[in-house]
Amino acid sequence: MPYEMFRDKPEEFLDRIFNFTNINPYYPELYEYINISPQNTERKNILTQEQKRLILQIQEQSNKKLAKITNICLKKYGYYA
Repeated sequence: MPYEMFRDKPEEFLDRIFNFTNINPYYPELYEYINISPQNTERKNILTQEQKRLILQIQEQSNKKLAKITNICLKKYGYYA
C-alpha cells in the first residue's frame, strides 16, 4: 500500500490493509511514538551507483507485483514508470 494513499485517505488505507491482511484494526493516531525521527542522524553513502540502480530495478518489479496482488494502481502514485 502506498504512503500517498495513507497520507491522503488514511481511513481507506487502513480499511484495505486490515482487510487484505486479515488482522485486527490498529490505529496509529493512538500511539504517540509513531513517525518520530531520531535527531542528529548522519547518512553515509555506502552503495555504488550500480548497486543503487539494481535496488531500484528490484523495487520497481516488487511494486508491480504488489500492485497486482492488492489491486491498487501504484503507478499513479509514482512507484514505477
